[in-house]
Amino acid sequence: MIFLKAVLAKFALVLASVGIALVVLEVGLRFLGPPPASAPLVPDPVFDHVHLRDFAYKAYSPDGQFQSFTVYWDAEGLVADPKNSHEPDVVARPRTIALMGDSFVEAGQVPYATSFAGILNQHAAADTSFLNWGVSSYSPMLYVLLWRNRILPTHPAHVFLLLYENDVNDDTVYSGKAKFDADGFPVSVTGSPEPLVLAWIRRSSLFRTLRYAFLKIQAGHSGTDASRAVNAGNYLEVSPDISPLTARMLLGLKKEVEASGAKLTVLSVPSRRSDILGDPPDSPVPFAARAHAWCRENGIDYIDLEAPFQNSRKSQGNGKLFFAKDIHFTEAAHRIVAAEIEARYPEYFLPEGKEVPAPQPSW
Repeated sequence: MIFLKAVLAKFALVLASVGIALVVLEVGLRFLGPPPASAPLVPDPVFDHVHLRDFAYKAYSPDGQFQSFTVYWDAEGLVADPKNSHEPDVVARPRTIALMGDSFVEAGQVPYATSFAGILNQHAAADTSFLNWGVSSYSPMLYVLLWRNRILPTHPAHVFLLLYENDVNDDTVYSGKAKFDADGFPVSVTGSPEPLVLAWIRRSSLFRTLRYAFLKIQAGHSGTDASRAVNAGNYLEVSPDISPLTARMLLGLKKEVEASGAKLTVLSVPSRRSDILGDPPDSPVPFAARAHAWCRENGIDYIDLEAPFQNSRKSQGNGKLFFAKDIHFTEAAHRIVAAEIEARYPEYFLPEGKEVPAPQPSW
């Protein structure tokens, strides 16, 4: 019995020592700034998944596609400037513009200031602010929910929606776990629940640092399967037609946005395949061209990005607008997107050459 007590006492001492060490590591790592993470999303009963709120992390690419930088999601879960140097004051700038889309709008691969949302805010007129509502893996079915539940109450003057080629398939997937109203629009898309402990783990600096180290090691030992680089580098590019389901979501969104007094403008992510291979005459029709044609047929305002992306390839060469091993925009592509929006709607921006005025104290 005495021996057992001695063993248990030593075991308890070891556990206490480990616990203290973990706490010290956790606190120490937090003093070093936001730890790494890979855009952690949490399940949601209405939107399937959402951003964490008031959450900062170091974005990283395990295979070195881009340098690490800080990403910040504000108290509402919107992508925001971690330095607040260009983040709009919605009270001082009452005219809000909503930017909707998936990870291309979320832009977790470039620093906020060089994303098209960040650039638009840097160039915005004194009364105008651009709010980044982008969330990874969102599609038109979720945009209807996002509009009704979160964006409409902010009374935006304009909504810019960026479509991507996987939106059509994602709508089909989300429809399988959605509840619909009598008009055929979603009331909710419920995400799969997860253990509550994950909420703490996601905010743990120690866990995120260890996971980052593991992914870096994993990336260093993984090879590239060239047989999977079928069409667009490491990815297969698809070009679906706008399905009846997606069409219903987009037309319903247009109707509701315009009923609020706002304007809807659609854009589409251009062909990544063209960025890699150029523009041979026999290139397949990209999704962006199909989306453009559909918007034209249905009277939806559209900003074409294919043409300026093609012009950039002619002047700068191929492979500059998308990352080589990542599907997303580079900083050069974000500059083009921002420039096209500014050229179409100059009334939202300061005259060229002007700078955003410094915010004035409220006292």
